Amino acid sequence: MAPCTLHSRIYSRLFLAVMLAFTTLPASGDIQIQEINKSIVAVRSYSGNKVVGAGIGFVVESDIYNGFVVTSAQVLTRGETVTVSIPGSEAQLVAANLLADDSLGLAVLKVNGLRVPALIFAREALEEGDSVWSAGIRADRGRTVWLSKGSISRRYVVPGLSAQVRMLMHNASLGESGFGSPLLNECGEIVGFSVSSPGDAAGVAYAMQGGSLGSLLTEQNLNIKTAGGSCLSAIAQARQSAEQASESAKEAKDEADKAMLKANELARQLSDVNKKNDNLLQQTKTAQKRAGQAITDAAAAARAAQAAREEVTRRSNEIMAETKAALTTMQSEYSEREQNLNAALADQRSKAEMAEKVLLGGLIGLFVLLVAAVFYLSKRDVNPKVHGPQLESPSTEMQKANLSEYVLDGEDRDGVRYLLRISADQLVTDEGVVIGRNPPDSPYVINHSDVSRQHIRMKLRKDRLFIEDLDTTNGTTINGQSIDQKGLITMNNGDQIIMGSVVLRLRTI
Repeated sequence: MAPCTLHSRIYSRLFLAVMLAFTTLPASGDIQIQEINKSIVAVRSYSGNKVVGAGIGFVVESDIYNGFVVTSAQVLTRGETVTVSIPGSEAQLVAANLLADDSLGLAVLKVNGLRVPALIFAREALEEGDSVWSAGIRADRGRTVWLSKGSISRRYVVPGLSAQVRMLMHNASLGESGFGSPLLNECGEIVGFSVSSPGDAAGVAYAMQGGSLGSLLTEQNLNIKTAGGSCLSAIAQARQSAEQASESAKEAKDEADKAMLKANELARQLSDVNKKNDNLLQQTKTAQKRAGQAITDAAAAARAAQAAREEVTRRSNEIMAETKAALTTMQSEYSEREQNLNAALADQRSKAEMAEKVLLGGLIGLFVLLVAAVFYLSKRDVNPKVHGPQLESPSTEMQKANLSEYVLDGEDRDGVRYLLRISADQLVTDEGVVIGRNPPDSPYVINHSDVSRQHIRMKLRKDRLFIEDLDTTNGTTINGQSIDQKGLITMNNGDQIIMGSVVLRLRTI
């Protein structure tokens, strides 16, 4: 090998070692809750108006019309109607059940009007000992995502199930409220699906592997998304850079040793011929000098590699400290939220007792007025009667001033059911609530071609509920009578509302 070629290889190796050794360590790979918060939903099942099942779900596919949610089959066991919450809102949308497999603990729901981003499936499966996160929201509050970190303890196949269904054991448990929660890696990608609550005091939970879940969803013709690359933690990336730097330094030292051996061999040959070739002697001295410089550079590269390993250790300690601090903060926030909830419940009970007293007094007064009215009418000779329905009269006033929720429940001519639950505090605003096929800035959607984009407006004024047709194409009727271009019309509990071919019934809770 020519000396110049040998030296070029040595210096190239040394340059690579130094560059790898001083490369900036990667940023922390902690999970990003801001993105996950948009895709986690609360799932409730109802028997009539009673909640009989609650759990967690997550969106795996979404388009401009529908969202597809994965949840635990246990949530749907006793219910007749299933609803899914809209993240960041008190509104609930009725869900259709596409798949419910009790043997796998898996259910897949289709939700019209649920336009939120879907979670991404991880490209690679995790190994035993890898870190994972369980993500969910409290089913009774439905707003804030909370996380639990743990690790994979075992991978296995359940006898009797399909060969393609593989399971995981982990300790990243959300407790009894964790049914249907996704299992995520440090990049926020799906690696599993929790199908059970903790089975013992150690908090061990069971989950279906993400690859098995993805295969089952693909069989249901769902278009799931998979991450484009692998997910590496900050420690793994730093360790990889340090190992590459150490390997390059070792290769550079090997090249230097070979160069020194070559130089010594040339010196021996020159000594054998009594150093008669001055040119060869000069080349030997030059080679020895360059070999010495290469050894010095290799030692510097080794020191740089050691510094990189020390930096990895320091960063590892910092990340562990940050993780402990984050867990402490999460526990403190949980305690504070629990205290606030207890205080709110106590205040609500106090207000309910006061409302009961006021209502009792009102009923007594109403009874006295009723007795007086009966006595007055009994003295009259003529009792006029009013014939025909009246759209706006005192008899159609809402009598329950403390109602907290209004329900519109019905179906279209094809039997597709629609269920909207509207709280009273949303109806007392100046704008009220707009309902239609695609109302702007309103979560109350009836996705039907006969319904206009903005079809009706509902308001609550002085304990009376009003409805108004918003100049629609197919019109609106109340108890069979059109209210087009008639402004605000009062409504009563049990009234029938027809929008196009969608027939709804008003219920108060």
